[in-house]
Amino acid sequence: MSLFELGRSTGGVSLRDVLHGGAVRSPKVELSAARLAGLVCAGGWPEHHRSPEEQALSACRDYLENIRRSDLRGVDGVRRDPDRIRRFLRSLARNVATCASLATIRRDVVGPDGAMTNRTARDSLLI
Repeated sequence: MSLFELGRSTGGVSLRDVLHGGAVRSPKVELSAARLAGLVCAGGWPEHHRSPEEQALSACRDYLENIRRSDLRGVDGVRRDPDRIRRFLRSLARNVATCASLATIRRDVVGPDGAMTNRTARDSLLI
């Protein structure tokens, strides 16, 4: 759900105007940076936005934990190391708003089990 759909934004800034180079003036911001971060981290699930923030964040952590431990195997039948997947997901999260290369993410994922291969990193991005 968007911030507008959640009633947390006036919708006063048009993405169409931004993309077409129009002058954009934002209305006064009512959300603190911490509250905005909480809304972003809770994700787009409507139920999360009807729950206390800590409960919503806990549900997201549980969801990622379930994915890394079991769901990935069902996608293509390949068994993956859950700890390596956790490190991979953390690296992606750290680098989400950057121009980090796959090589950078691979270096970031190195753990006691060694480096992640190029193929494993590429495959992890595609699943």
